[in-house]
Amino acid sequence: MFRNFLTVLLLFLLSFKFAGAQDTPEEVERLFKEADALRAARDAGTRRQAIEKLKELAPRFRALGLRKREADCLNSVGNLYKNLSDFNASLSFLEKGLEIYREIGERRGEFAALMNLGQSYRYLGKPGAADLVNQALALARQMENKELEAFALNELGVLFYTTAEIRASLEPLEQAAAIFRELGRKRQQASLLNNIGLIRRTLGEQEAALRLFREALQLFRAEQYRDGEADAALNLSAAYSDMFMAAEAIEYFDLALNLYRQAGNKQRESVVLNNIGVFYNGIGDDESARDYYQLSAEIADSIGNKRQVATAIKNLGTVSLNLGRPEHALELLNDALLIVRELKNRFEEATVLNAIGIVYERTGQFEKAEKPLMDALSIFREVKNRNGEANALYVLGLVREKTGKHAEASQFYTEAIQIRRELIMPGDEAPIMLGLARVARNEGDIPRAISMVEDAIAKIETLRTGLPGHELRTAFFSIGKEAYDLYIELLMQTASAGRADEKLAKAFESAERSRARSLLESVFESRSDIRSGIDADALERERRLQAALNARERYRMSLLSGRSSPEKISAVEQEIRILLDEYHQHRARLRSQNPQYTALTQPRTLSLSEVQKNLLDPNTVLLEYSIGDKASFVWVVTQRTITGHRLPEKEVIAAQVRRIYDSFADRNRFLPSESPRQRSERLARAAREFELASRSLGKMILPTGLGEFVGRRLAIVPDGPLHFVPFAALKFTVAAPAEGSLKGRESYLIETNEIVSLPSASTVAVLRNSRGRSTNDERRVVSVLADPIFNSDDVRFKAIAGSGNDPAAPTAATPTRLEHGRSKLRSDLSRLRFSRTEADSIASLVPAERRLTVLDFDANKSQVLSKNFTSSRILHFATHGLISTEYPELSGIVLSLLDKQGKPQDGFLRLHDIYNIRIDADIVVLSACDTALGKEFKGEGIVGLARGFMYAGASDVVASLWKVDDRATADLMKRFYQYLVKEELPPGQALRRAQLSLLRAGGTRDPFFWAAFTVQGDWK
Repeated sequence: MFRNFLTVLLLFLLSFKFAGAQDTPEEVERLFKEADALRAARDAGTRRQAIEKLKELAPRFRALGLRKREADCLNSVGNLYKNLSDFNASLSFLEKGLEIYREIGERRGEFAALMNLGQSYRYLGKPGAADLVNQALALARQMENKELEAFALNELGVLFYTTAEIRASLEPLEQAAAIFRELGRKRQQASLLNNIGLIRRTLGEQEAALRLFREALQLFRAEQYRDGEADAALNLSAAYSDMFMAAEAIEYFDLALNLYRQAGNKQRESVVLNNIGVFYNGIGDDESARDYYQLSAEIADSIGNKRQVATAIKNLGTVSLNLGRPEHALELLNDALLIVRELKNRFEEATVLNAIGIVYERTGQFEKAEKPLMDALSIFREVKNRNGEANALYVLGLVREKTGKHAEASQFYTEAIQIRRELIMPGDEAPIMLGLARVARNEGDIPRAISMVEDAIAKIETLRTGLPGHELRTAFFSIGKEAYDLYIELLMQTASAGRADEKLAKAFESAERSRARSLLESVFESRSDIRSGIDADALERERRLQAALNARERYRMSLLSGRSSPEKISAVEQEIRILLDEYHQHRARLRSQNPQYTALTQPRTLSLSEVQKNLLDPNTVLLEYSIGDKASFVWVVTQRTITGHRLPEKEVIAAQVRRIYDSFADRNRFLPSESPRQRSERLARAAREFELASRSLGKMILPTGLGEFVGRRLAIVPDGPLHFVPFAALKFTVAAPAEGSLKGRESYLIETNEIVSLPSASTVAVLRNSRGRSTNDERRVVSVLADPIFNSDDVRFKAIAGSGNDPAAPTAATPTRLEHGRSKLRSDLSRLRFSRTEADSIASLVPAERRLTVLDFDANKSQVLSKNFTSSRILHFATHGLISTEYPELSGIVLSLLDKQGKPQDGFLRLHDIYNIRIDADIVVLSACDTALGKEFKGEGIVGLARGFMYAGASDVVASLWKVDDRATADLMKRFYQYLVKEELPPGQALRRAQLSLLRAGGTRDPFFWAAFTVQGDWK
């Protein structure tokens, strides 16, 4: 055994000897060059391959006594780790390389190691970065090497900039730029232009910064240096974002993000994501901003970049405040404050202090707000940051305004707006202008207040038009709603009481301008072909994004239906939001390439006289609402008259709306432990609660003198919480001058009037003008989709297999249509047993050759997307509805989820799918739950399925406000079609007649059964 051991040992030593003998200087040098070629690659995978090869080569060079090459390997590994944002991993390699370079007196290598170490220290926020760079600078000057001197000066300038020594950074950067220009080094010159541009932007010199960034980008592209191109693109995106040039900002955000991801540069990827978050935060899209900030923080934390972590945490705190979580916001901001003070970064300290002051100001803690805001203002002035100074001045103005110190508030606002205009940052001017207007109002100077608000609105409208895509304009315009609310309040305050005048008309027109603008644009857009002239690659990218969205949403639904962790669900939801942002940006680019783009973004709203002359008829009265935080109004407009009425503030109205909605929600709640008697008593209480709330809200929002219009059509433009109100079921007492049996009697509004809901008067005008109905209509009367296949245990599978079961036989499914909210999804997509009866009832009213009925497996997505289905005057969907209040584009209707072989198929027709089809139908009926709902945007109303079908071509959409009863809905629809098809009544009249018939029937008198459905769109 001992002899065997010696033999094995000898063989091992011999193998080691012969392996070592293979290492010759020439061979190892060849391998080093191969690794060095990999090091120069841009993608992260290849760079990591280079790291492994160089790590292996370092000891082999050492064994050969080639110490310089050993140090080169170590320095290259450290540099690669730095480029991959793994700064902690880079340190030991760089320090060892520096030690060897110094031992052998290799000064150029020593310079490189010092520079790389200085950069890693800077990214990690470690003290000593400046000392390392100054050592490198001194070494370069000893060697009289101008090129290396310029590199060191550049890094020194960047270091000063990141530690908020803004002015100090300019001198070394400009010295470096002069050296590179003298040497003809274009790539390095471009880097300096980039860095100097950053300084100029920080100092508020926006035009100079843009010029420098553009010049740098051109030089980088000429040199084919992609890393530099990414840096210039990032800087351009931030500068354009400052100036609210959104299309350009998004273009360069995309370019920078893609380039950094290709290179595996996590540090810069984190910066881009944070900047995109700032952009979305600036236009009021807080959910998207939160997601980008979170991604930025996670990446920065993973690479140990404390400064970037602090920035992202601070921004997350700001978003938490906007999303109604002030305590969480303070927690995050205090965490960020600890980090920036540890890093001794005065600029970042000021931004965090300013954010803390904002939290206190928003929550009414004005005394607590004072110190952090004044400290922030002092620091911003110390570091010469004009943008930050303006931010602090604006918030201090808010504090003074809300504590009644109007003169001081005006002074702070005036200073803030002067700086904003100097910096050419128009996106931030409007809030300050509104502050000045409020101060003028509080001081009794109403004409000046009106003038200031008009200027603010003009600014907002200009900025809004510049946003690419109605999704971004929708998010941004929620900011403008405050301006319109204040303007309307001021105009109504000075309008003549009891009679029409110019200010009353202007207030009405302002309300019309303030609402559903994106819908108006999207409907106008849908009547144009935004894809005309677009290349195939762009259209294919849109298709891929849609497919990715559908796939991730199906996965999310599967997680919600199971027992997945909240963390896993949250991660998927974040992916969905990012995909939605990409999708919106891509569609915005498609629009911008359309020759009619300017017209698409600037459709004109109607004036009062145009509404009266071109839209209304003698039988129609328009009720247009404006619900504001401080004051609300309703205008009653006929062909010849207009009156205005003040209503309670928003929260008072919203409280009654919640009572109504909660009473209906209680009707849909099933409590397993509840006895039949207890359930009956609870439902009776809910019905009584609805009656009380309906009566209270009716008195609150229905204008006095409404009895004058008994028998006329009410075209209602709701606002804010009124989007969720079943106006048909509101109670009011008909008073003089009404005559007949209704006088003095309390009635439901549907008993006295036909009711149609409008997104805005101007939108109806566009729908009407673009409809182009033929008097000799050859289209099919109706296409009906009903009773799809949802589950593999459906009895219809057995029928196909030959069991003899009737495929039309009802199952024991729960007789209600599906409800889907933000965070829950019922997984029991049960068969709707009465939807087939509904379809049969509709079919019986129309000759076979004028109808199309698709049922069972045929009720699938491909059928709906076919022209055969959509080429009917009426499209009817009797199935489940999925409504998402967080991701409106993912709302939809559920079609057959399985084919005849039992294979899963995409059966969700989502809102973003609907936006991409063109229907040749006048009316779409969504006989499903909650289909009139969606996500509410201030000033825009509900973004959901009804809006989608109007975009796709429908003039009218019939949809529901709550989770409807299956049997009652089938009965309502049967009656509705009797009036719509047989008696050829308009949709509003047909629905009223159907609702009245259920109201007068014994078992369905309760509004829960008949009031959910509304007609939205054109009443003609």
